[in-house]
Amino acid sequence: MPCMHSLATCNTPSALNWPDPPYVSGQDGMSLSRRILYAPARLLLRRKTLATPIPSGSVRRVLLLRYDAIGDMIVTLPMIDVLRAMIPGVEIDIVSSPTNDPVVASDPRITRTFIFSRKISDLWELAKHLRPRSYDVVIGLVMHKTTESGMVAAAAVGRKGITVSFEHAGRGQVYSTWFNIQAPLERGQYTMAEMQIRLLNHVFGWTVQASDYPIRLNLSTEAYRYAHEQTSWMTGRRIALNLSAKDDRRMLSIEKNTDLVNGLLQQIPTSTIVIVCAPNRAEMAERLAQIDPSRIRAAAASSTVVGSLAVMQEVDMLVTPDTSIAHGAAGFGTPVVGMYTHITDYLQEWMPFGVDYRATYTVGKVPIETLNIDDVIRNAVELSAAL
Repeated sequence: MPCMHSLATCNTPSALNWPDPPYVSGQDGMSLSRRILYAPARLLLRRKTLATPIPSGSVRRVLLLRYDAIGDMIVTLPMIDVLRAMIPGVEIDIVSSPTNDPVVASDPRITRTFIFSRKISDLWELAKHLRPRSYDVVIGLVMHKTTESGMVAAAAVGRKGITVSFEHAGRGQVYSTWFNIQAPLERGQYTMAEMQIRLLNHVFGWTVQASDYPIRLNLSTEAYRYAHEQTSWMTGRRIALNLSAKDDRRMLSIEKNTDLVNGLLQQIPTSTIVIVCAPNRAEMAERLAQIDPSRIRAAAASSTVVGSLAVMQEVDMLVTPDTSIAHGAAGFGTPVVGMYTHITDYLQEWMPFGVDYRATYTVGKVPIETLNIDDVIRNAVELSAAL
């Protein structure tokens, strides 16, 4: 079992508000305020740029910076499996967020997790826990707020150890303050799980095939018990329908969800549906369940998000407008019918990895609500027939 140091709670609202330097014309692409911030950091912490690949034989302890969303943590699990396979005996720690820490809190592949809520005051406390661990390599995986990621890396190792990040076009010189290695980044061509394994290949000179390392979730016993309780009634084609997502632009209305449920029931005659959602959509879930109580039920509220993730192990397919739970389904080999909006850039990076899926996309940067529900139903019928 991993040992977890909680440095903050989920209720902490104040976060580091140090945006990455805007890329503007000038000697280093930085505004005056950013030059003032970076001047002492460059003097005290500037890293030596290292050529790649670097040898992995002496690496004994790795720290991953993954203090962002649930889906981000899930798609990092294949990377963890690669590190364990290629560096036998390696210890892997993670700096997680209050939101995504439950994904790995019960995972035996992780040695320790450190919860970081992105408060500036917590950075110094974090350093006290990380420095004694003497990491050989720190890998920053939070792709936005790279300055913040660099500060966390510096908190972990100071000028010792090797720090790694993805490359950001036009900002290599700036981010060399924090990172020894900036791995090439090919946006929109691979899933995030694949991109992170490609980063390892670049850093260590490996030729690992991402397809050999599917997402594998290890959740708590309580989560699996909850999932079984919520789905044991299901028969026929067992479908999970998720109602929740990051924001309103990525969710369907009660009207569109009603059309979706009716279409699934009619066009997949053997289907039974379990509805999962965040607490703010529980009332909608109950209303939808009344369409046909013999074939639809709303899952009871779960104490943590991992309960809903565990439900994905018990069903045949997932229908969802959200990517996080889609990655959770992939973690159990469960196929996905996804709904996507081009409000999100580089959608290919967030496709389900390693499982069969069907995707319906918006036309342009508009909300999910604009999707033609008949297209979603058609994809669900097609995927169900392929199982």
